Amino acid sequence: MVELPPQVVKALLDVGVSRAEVEAAWASLSPGSRHGLGLARRLLERGAAQPAQLERALGGSRPAAPPQPQLAGYTLVRPLGRGGMGEVFLARDAQGREFALKRVSEVQDTVLVARFMREIRALCALEHPHLARIHDAGVVGQTPYYVLDLYPGGSLAERIAGGPLDPEEARGVALKLAAALDVVHAQGLVHRDVKPENVLFDAEGEPRLADFGLATAGERSLAGGRLTLTAEVLGTPAYMAPEQALDASQVGPAADVYALGAVLYAMLCGRPPFTGDSLLEVLSALLDRAPTPPHKLAPRVPLALSEVCLRALAKEPEGRYPDVRAFALALGDARARTGAPRRALALLGLSAIAAAVAGVAAWQAWRAGPRPGVAPRAGQRSLARRRGLARGAPRGRLGALVLGAAGGRVGAAG
Repeated sequence: MVELPPQVVKALLDVGVSRAEVEAAWASLSPGSRHGLGLARRLLERGAAQPAQLERALGGSRPAAPPQPQLAGYTLVRPLGRGGMGEVFLARDAQGREFALKRVSEVQDTVLVARFMREIRALCALEHPHLARIHDAGVVGQTPYYVLDLYPGGSLAERIAGGPLDPEEARGVALKLAAALDVVHAQGLVHRDVKPENVLFDAEGEPRLADFGLATAGERSLAGGRLTLTAEVLGTPAYMAPEQALDASQVGPAADVYALGAVLYAMLCGRPPFTGDSLLEVLSALLDRAPTPPHKLAPRVPLALSEVCLRALAKEPEGRYPDVRAFALALGDARARTGAPRRALALLGLSAIAAAVAGVAAWQAWRAGPRPGVAPRAGQRSLARRRGLARGAPRGRLGALVLGAAGGRVGAAG
């Protein structure tokens, strides 16, 4: 005979079902129906329990779900992404607020851990509309982590995957990232890992630069100061400066200038400056080959913007812009130089139209004007004079426009 399980009795008593009803319902069951579900059905038939009571009782008897993992007081709700140097989680703090938490791979070098903490604290203090906002950071054991805002607009890498961006849109994004990097460099810091995956878009569609300095720390600790030649870092060399590929410990602001140039290249062309089937192939091209000019891969890219991008990608740091601010100024100047020929063509078109109008007006004036030996009729001279003024007016306006375009300063919108 199947005995009434004590834990079932206790669960039913805890939700308010009487012991007498439980025992009576159990006794009325056939031997093959003496289990939890059979008992619940019989209690419902007898009116001895409500569905909500039985649901609570049965639910309470199920094994509890495993607790969600914790890190430094944050609940790791679910993974958001994984890279060669760590994982990103949707995290929730004790107040229920949600953030993105990046847990970096273990770092064995205590000096690097100390440097990470110094730099991340400095970055926490920075406020800029195009920098990802960092709220918290620390090290648990040998695992560094940091916490930043969630950005729902996806990454620049996802946008580039859909094809090249409009050149003016790409120029605008590069300008905003240059402004963010200028703030970082002013604090004596270097990003070291500028790439499309690390550019996130906020709810307003504005780019935010994230992931500061962590990849280099991991690479140095895992590879004894040299870049690890593994598939895990395959995405990094596509945007890293040649000097960083040779020795990641010798990286300065010039490496960020190169990386921003590589990101601009990818936005214009839909791919990074160098690609290949293997890491070594990419590194070889990075060190030895010149990139194909963007305007040759994407004909709609203006020559001026292509030239600015190529200078940022110079192999030697001395051949690049001296800093990101100079890079930004060149981007602004490229817009001005790109717009000037278009305005000139528009003005030439207007000049041709004005010349045709003036020709027609002159012919009409000749027809209406006085003939030799024939006195002009009343009002004819004033009409001719008015037509003459009409002929001169377009030429005067166009002359002013041409002089203004040639002598005036063209501003570069940022």
